Amino acid sequence: MYKFSLFIFILFNLSAYAQSESCGFQLNGHIDFDSTKDFQSLSVVILNTGKGSRVSENGLFSISNLCAKSYLLQIKYFGTVLSQDTIVMKGDTTLNYQVKLKITEFGSVEILA
Repeated sequence: MYKFSLFIFILFNLSAYAQSESCGFQLNGHIDFDSTKDFQSLSVVILNTGKGSRVSENGLFSISNLCAKSYLLQIKYFGTVLSQDTIVMKGDTTLNYQVKLKITEFGSVEILA
């Protein structure tokens, strides 16, 4: 019984160690935003993780403590998705994106009371 308990204890600790080792990756990047250069209204979000980053005034972002797996990344401007991409983290990663703001103009609206 003692050997079995020791085996389970070692197995559990090795599993926890392996998981912690593969979840310390960092995603860094640069966004070239040709619109108003209002970088501080840009954000980078990794869906279903609660992780994200505001973009600095130089267009840089960084998200840490990511695990080795695939993620869905979104670049948002005031909450509107400008770009979406699937990324695969196998280690520390650096990405570069170029995004454009699409402006839609509407015709006139007449309100009658």
